[in-house]
Amino acid sequence: MKIFKFSMRIKLFMILCLLNFSAYAEPDKPYDPSRDAYTDYQNALIQSKKEHKNVFISIGGNWCVYCLKFCQDLKNSDCYRIIKERYIYLKVNYSDENKNEKFFNLFPKINAYPYFIIVSAKGEVLEHSLVMNFKLEDDFRKMLKSHII
Repeated sequence: MKIFKFSMRIKLFMILCLLNFSAYAEPDKPYDPSRDAYTDYQNALIQSKKEHKNVFISIGGNWCVYCLKFCQDLKNSDCYRIIKERYIYLKVNYSDENKNEKFFNLFPKINAYPYFIIVSAKGEVLEHSLVMNFKLEDDFRKMLKSHII
């Protein structure tokens, strides 16, 4: 029985390491088309339950100039610190090479990018919007703070 518990801990540790590693594909290409977003999302929910945090999902593609700008602007803002410290952060690619259909079938249709979704550890959608709907960083920060557990 102890062997089983030990192996489960190792598996969980590996999943968490992969999740943290997969947050960035390349510095100039933040969305990794090789990732399986559905599996990453399921792992994020597991981590979310364990850490008592909601999941912040950034959705876009490296083909999208606005998505790349959002990722760069986010890294240079206080909002990035909030997301990294208080959320489980997941980036999901949408592109011709990987449409991640299984993941996107879980949520309402998304027609424009960059887009974000905040979900609870139970997978309940708490907030979702086009990033561009937030004209001011202060508004985005307030929204993020309103969903911190």
